[in-house]
Amino acid sequence: MDIRRLQVPPPIKYLIHHGDTIGQYSSRSEALSYVLSALITAGYDDGHIARLCPLEENGICDLPREKGLDWFHDELKQARRKAGSLARQAEAEP
Repeated sequence: MDIRRLQVPPPIKYLIHHGDTIGQYSSRSEALSYVLSALITAGYDDGHIARLCPLEENGICDLPREKGLDWFHDELKQARRKAGSLARQAEAEP
């Protein structure tokens, strides 16, 4: 999958490809959560995200590979719920 073609901002593409090499996030989980949120917000479905994140050449994928696909899918579901909750809050605000 070509990260350059993703419809997300360049910092997200960098984070996907290299991981959190500059220590911007408090943990690898937080960095992954940020990437998942950005991909969900950009409209990517779970299948697309699941094909992208475990790829060995992507630095953000170390944690999903270590913890396993079941863990990753749970993280993805949690990110999807959070994104839905934020969207509902935004719709409710005048």
